[in-house]
Amino acid sequence: MEKMKLSFQQENDILLNYILDTSILDKIKNKSFEEQKELQFYIELNITSVCNQKCDYCYLVKYGNELYPPEIRGEENILNNIRVFFDYLIENQIFPYRFDLFSGEIWGMEFGNKVFDIILEYLDKGLKCNFIMVPSNMSFLTNDKTTEVVQKYIDIFRMKDVDLRFSASFDGKYIDSDSRSYRNESKNSLKHNDAFYDKLFLFCKKNNFGFHPMVGAYKIEEWKKNIVWFYDMFEKYYMTEEYVVMFLEVRNDYWTKEKIDSYIDFLDFLIDYKIKRYFNGNVERFMDNLYSDTFNSSPKNYNILAVPYFGKSYLGCTIYRSLIVRMGDLAIGPCHRLHYNKFIYGHFIKENNKIVGIEANNVQLANRVLLGTLNSHPKCSGCNYSTVCMKGCLGSQYENNNDPLVPCKTVCDLFKTKFNFFVYKYQKLGCYDYIKKINPTVFDQLEKIRNGSEYKEWIKSM
Repeated sequence: MEKMKLSFQQENDILLNYILDTSILDKIKNKSFEEQKELQFYIELNITSVCNQKCDYCYLVKYGNELYPPEIRGEENILNNIRVFFDYLIENQIFPYRFDLFSGEIWGMEFGNKVFDIILEYLDKGLKCNFIMVPSNMSFLTNDKTTEVVQKYIDIFRMKDVDLRFSASFDGKYIDSDSRSYRNESKNSLKHNDAFYDKLFLFCKKNNFGFHPMVGAYKIEEWKKNIVWFYDMFEKYYMTEEYVVMFLEVRNDYWTKEKIDSYIDFLDFLIDYKIKRYFNGNVERFMDNLYSDTFNSSPKNYNILAVPYFGKSYLGCTIYRSLIVRMGDLAIGPCHRLHYNKFIYGHFIKENNKIVGIEANNVQLANRVLLGTLNSHPKCSGCNYSTVCMKGCLGSQYENNNDPLVPCKTVCDLFKTKFNFFVYKYQKLGCYDYIKKINPTVFDQLEKIRNGSEYKEWIKSM
């Protein structure tokens, strides 16, 4: 009997299913949370791009209509698709350790409350997860009523043994002031003044929530006093920095030489400041804090003062271990910043409010991102810094280079200069050889950089 020939679309559908199963779904299906905690694979619901703020630097402000087309943003449509998606997860026994709820700011408002209500409903129906991460600008704290509503949901989820965690996405007192503007601001809004920040830190302290500031070229000169403000606030509210904050560089293509020099000056200040304030001038204790515990040098726990080790991993961010689904149309994409239609991996097929399959769209990109290695990215594969660099943001690379896989030169310059500086600074502090004792893997990476031609050229300027 002659075998039935498959169409090109059918072949791509089969291939995309294989890629998703191999890279993510088979690692989640029927796995205990302890197994998944080690792997750290998760599912992200990209809920909506609608937000109550219009921040100058936000890519949703610039490209929101392309990343999340207005015609699929209807609230009832999104809520229905969340239900359909959860039915699919339960039916297929796909229970991630973690859900991420990526969205414009809807928390404490009716739409956000409905999202939480659906999750609670499906937890009773058999949906499982250990915790839910919600990146938020925390503007719900500007109103006592919305603060009370959000706290109520936090408490209800915890009663169901699910940790609802908010990640406070703000940049600090001296950076926030000029970069954010509010829509529909209430007359009683605290905005970003001292009263708001006190309320924010108290709320995060109470619930054991962390902070996720972005260190960008914008106002980089203000970061010395901004970081001191952060540490003063941690001390005021008895918080331990390593477990509540993750500073991360903004990987946009705007790092001029002058801005990079200012960033290096900031890092130089920060290293000396931390050694003095927290380690009584003991450099080896500072190095122990960065490198003796593998937790602190893991790329899963990024520290801007440490040299991470990514090995042969293609990407430094989490998208290669994430299933990211846009709820407006059940599109599966690389990340929320790259959810342009041409880059969507594919769509869950919905018939009669039930997912019945997956239709492929861009299998080639899915293969490169989810199954790729350094060898699939020629510019990075030959770079002397590739094993310690977190790489660029694919969305930013597309915005600037019209190709998500082509790194932005200024971002490459930023990270190369940063690691060159660490080699220089550690030697200046007299602790370079000590790193070999406490973390040979990181020391080997530093030696690779120190012996490279780019470092030797850079050091001439010091």
